[in-house]
Amino acid sequence: MREKRLWVLKLNLKKSFQKDFDKLLLNGFDDSVLKEVILRKKEPLDPQFQDHALKGKWKPYRECHIKPDILLVYLVKDDELILLRLGSHSELFCKSPTQFITLKPTAQPTTPLF
Repeated sequence: MREKRLWVLKLNLKKSFQKDFDKLLLNGFDDSVLKEVILRKKEPLDPQFQDHALKGKWKPYRECHIKPDILLVYLVKDDELILLRLGSHSELFCKSPTQFITLKPTAQPTTPLF
């Protein structure tokens, strides 16, 4: 019988993610679901998380739903899991010029979180 090998990803928390996370914790956010999502393995997420690729200025990043209006923006690059943002849809995708983030494009195609 062949053993299934799980690839563990190196976690890279961007400053913007850490600020978002700290803000949510101060507001009573239960991070247990987030921990379930970021197990750092290259396996598909459960469909309940609605994982999908982003378009436009957010390409090549991906997004998944931690809770109905708490979204995680991330990228898997090689063996690294980059967590970029965490928050509500309006907080993350607001058209306000003060909230634009310069995203560095990558030549590699996006890979689902798991």
